[in-house]
Amino acid sequence: MKVSAAHWIDIHVGWLICVFLHAWQKVRKIFRPAPASRIAEPKNILIVKFWGMGSVLLTIPALRLLKRLHPQVRITFVTLRQNKDICRLIGEIDVVEAIDFSSGLLAFLSGTLRVLARLRKTYFDEAIDLEFFTKFSAIFTSFVRARVKIGFFERISWRGRLYDLEVPFNGYWHVTDNFINAVTGKEKEPASPVLAKLDLANRRDKYKIEVILREKGVDRSREKIIVINPNAGELVLLRRWPKESFARLAGGLLQRTAAHLLFVGSFKEHAYVQAIIEEARRISPGSRPRLFNLAGELSVDELAALLGAANLFISNDSGPLHLACSLGVPTISFFGPETPVLYGPRGEGHKVFFKNLSCSPCINVYNNKRPVCRHSSNICLSLIQVEEVLAEALKLLPE
Repeated sequence: MKVSAAHWIDIHVGWLICVFLHAWQKVRKIFRPAPASRIAEPKNILIVKFWGMGSVLLTIPALRLLKRLHPQVRITFVTLRQNKDICRLIGEIDVVEAIDFSSGLLAFLSGTLRVLARLRKTYFDEAIDLEFFTKFSAIFTSFVRARVKIGFFERISWRGRLYDLEVPFNGYWHVTDNFINAVTGKEKEPASPVLAKLDLANRRDKYKIEVILREKGVDRSREKIIVINPNAGELVLLRRWPKESFARLAGGLLQRTAAHLLFVGSFKEHAYVQAIIEEARRISPGSRPRLFNLAGELSVDELAALLGAANLFISNDSGPLHLACSLGVPTISFFGPETPVLYGPRGEGHKVFFKNLSCSPCINVYNNKRPVCRHSSNICLSLIQVEEVLAEALKLLPE
């Protein structure tokens, strides 16, 4: 199912369903009042977060804190199928349920009903919806059997008041802190960033990446590895730094360092990545042995293992950026249509480029992340100069 069609259905059809469920909730609460507070010692919690690999990764600090506060709690996580492998890397998640969004409307609805049927066999202490303001997630959560249902609330994005407890979304807080507030009820922004870290030490994918690097002639003990992601997923292509800039940056890195550059992306992005590599080879003749296109060749687990071996990761605002941050890898990232205030990497070893124009950011949680650029091109990103990025990359590369 196309994202544009899903947005239309969520806004218009979802609104009608929310109206009906809102009326039903008001009648039901006459006979069974909603709980006034969270469960003191929850044993079984459901987390709903469908969209965004990066957003899923940004839930880790909240899940980690939840496990620390309630060591015996069992966390079930509901997401889309493309995020299932990422969820399996997160040790705090005990059970993953996934819905297929890519096979058409009927398959999506039937898959949703099957997941709901399985979930309704369990009576959860809390069901927490971490989607920002989609009506689908609110409707989904309303059909779950739970003592308390919790979700974000904002009057602009009406969702029928379907939650027992409504949590404000603070647009001045990092998304990580909003998730912590929703999951644990900790209303104050943490004094220091809670960093998410994934442990891949015992995964067989790490060995496979070592094999791939050896096959390409990369000796990690002697040469630096820079992984580059010039993509931003299909949801908002406007988040991509111009491919010409990526090509010039790659050419500059080849000329100024002895590092190997490994480009990543999905299968659909392979040709786009290859065009960047060819331009970089034109800029820096003789660099062929140090440029590699791995777009479409790695699973999520293998991508994580590759990032774990990298000395530096350069990326647009995207899911792989947050994966690199979760692995403690130094990063350079580009923001413009979206704000780093909400999604930027946290902690040391990260450089964010954001020009903070008057029209930027133009996508947010209130407009379903639909781009509304007022220019013919995303100047918020094109104004980021290759020379300034190259200078920061040289600073972040270890000696």
